[in-house]
Amino acid sequence: MDIEFSFDKKHNKIHYQVNHPDISEDEILEVFSNTYIQTEVNKRVSKIVGHTSNNRFLVIVCIINRKNNAVKVITAYPASRKYIIKWNNEVNKNE
Repeated sequence: MDIEFSFDKKHNKIHYQVNHPDISEDEILEVFSNTYIQTEVNKRVSKIVGHTSNNRFLVIVCIINRKNNAVKVITAYPASRKYIIKWNNEVNKNE
């Protein structure tokens, strides 16, 4: 999967790092390599909820292009309790 990050020209950094500098690109890549859930914001934009190898839960807002197997990350932020519960319910509902 090819992952691209939106860039904030005004702040001269990756967009999500403007408000969440404590999140690394590696953590975002970890979320995509672990079990995650996807919810649709609208026809183009999705929210991915998942965790890193250190069990830090993140929400990643992105555009997924299945045809090209590519993802454009718009922003990312720490998951609230609501998202963690939603992830847990979705992942464990089939067990």
